[in-house]
Amino acid sequence: MKFNISFNVEADGSVTGARIVRVNRLEAHSPKFAKLKPARQKQILNACADDYKRKAIALINEMPHWNPGTENGRPVQTKMAMPLIFKAE
Repeated sequence: MKFNISFNVEADGSVTGARIVRVNRLEAHSPKFAKLKPARQKQILNACADDYKRKAIALINEMPHWNPGTENGRPVQTKMAMPLIFKAE
């Protein structure tokens, strides 16, 4: 499951405003899952996606301070975007 996340790096290097911009590759591969009705499959995938979204945002918010962007030699707030991929093992 891949998430595109955007967030701000503040002038002090802290991370704020993390949010999920897009979710890709939301799928399940199990014989039991395949036997479920499509509506139930969708319900399960959406519940899983919601849980992973919360975890992804928590990971971003708990990151250590970043080096902030600079403008005219002074630190400034910078908008960032990055992918975050969860793989089941």
